[in-house]
Amino acid sequence: MTSNRDWNLDMVSISVCCPSCGSHQIANRGKTKNGKQRYSCLQADCLMKTFILDYRYNDYVTQILDSTMNSGGISAVVRELGINPNTVMNEIKKRTLH
Repeated sequence: MTSNRDWNLDMVSISVCCPSCGSHQIANRGKTKNGKQRYSCLQADCLMKTFILDYRYNDYVTQILDSTMNSGGISAVVRELGINPNTVMNEIKKRTLH
């Protein structure tokens, strides 16, 4: 039994430009460990060689330190921030050893 279906496969195109120089001469440069696409700027005079289009930086360090300094336990910090307990322990260890 064969059925005739009309498939509408639209391609999505994203215009990528370098956040440093604004060039549109971009090449794919693999993926990060989280699966996000990494790009490379092909301009010779560009200062930023690789970048991620949707980069997000979560400033957990200051939140971890603030919460632990205010007598919050590690498990409370983990629940509050929704992060791994190992992350909390590693950041505390980094700050206490220096």
